[in-house]
Formats: sequence, C-alpha cells, structure tokens
Amino acid sequence: TINAACYLHMICQMKALIAGAGKKAYTLVVGRPNPAKLVNFPECDVFIYVSCAQTALLDSKEYLAPVITPFEAMLAFNSVLPYHKTTVTLTTHNIHPNYTQYPCNPDQKYYGRGPLRLTWNYNYGAGGSNIGFDGLNSPETLTSDLIISFKTALWFWMNNVHQVISQGFGATIRAINGAIECNGGNSTAVQFRI
Repeated sequence: TINAACYLHMICQMKALIAGAGKKAYTLVVGRPNPAKLVNFPECDVFIYVSCAQTALLDSKEYLAPVITPFEAMLAFNSVLPYHKTTVTLTTHNIHPNYTQYPCNPDQKYYGRGPLRLTWNYNYGAGGSNIGFDGLNSPETLTSDLIISFKTALWFWMNNVHQVISQGFGATIRAINGAIECNGGNSTAVQFRI
C-alpha cells in the first residue's frame, strides 16, 4: 500500500529476526489480508502482519497458515530467550519480601518463565490468581502448560504494559523489566535491543 514506507523499519526487523532463525522471508505488500489472497503462497509456514495498530488484530482461523503480529513473531523467533525454556534472571530466585500478599514457597524459584519471562513471587501469585493456577506453589506450570503460559503473558501485558504503549518502546520495556534493565541496570540487554 501507499503507507508501506512507514513500516519499513518493522519489516526489516522482522526479516532479520526470521533470517536469524534460519528461515526464509518474503515481503508481500497487500491491502487487508484475506484467505483468498494468501492461499497463493502455500510455501509460507506463517504470515507476519505488519500494519497499524488499529488493523493489526486478525482472526486467522480461515487461513491455511497462521497470521501473527510482529509481537508474536518476536516471541516465537527469539533465539536468545525461547519461551519454552527456563532461564535465570539477574536476581537469586526473585523473591520480593515486601509483597506479603503473595508469600513465597521456600521450595520454589520465581525466575523468568513464559513468553514475557514472568518473574518475582508477586507476579506469579497475582498471575496465578487471575488465570487460575497456583503460581506460588507451581511456577513451573509456565514451562509445561502452553495455554496457561500465554494467558499469563497476556494478563501481565494487559495489567502492566498495555496502558503505556502510547508512551513508546522505552516505556514498555520499563513496564516489563523496570530497574532490572532501565536506568543503567543491564546495559547488555539494552544494547541487544538497539
């Protein structure tokens, strides 16, 4: 479309992400996608829909391949922190003593798990209460149950990040990682994002 130039930065970022995962990328410039348009590309395993935020959500049940957003692509193709594996974050066990509403189980560790790398006992407790799993006593559920894992990521996003999206990329990173990454807390992570 005429506005494709506005999305070139995101298209380049997606192509680099796909290439980094060892996959081939094609760029298709079309109006709003529909099954009839995309059926002509059976070699594509997935379509990444780069568009303005108002038209980004698309129900892809009728498509032969999934149609996902760039955010979902970043989760899926992130080779540094794959969502299905457990990684340890900067602090030991991520237990915050000031959040007594969500008391820690001494036998559990609350480090980064799931698509948005949920950390801290208070996030596991609140997320578990909202989604319907015992986050404090079974935090590993985020690595063993894909549905709960993504529900928890969406819960965290909608409760902590969604309201700051209009403030820019830096505000979303602050909402997700706070002092761990912002204000010089982890310059390596910052450089990786640039």
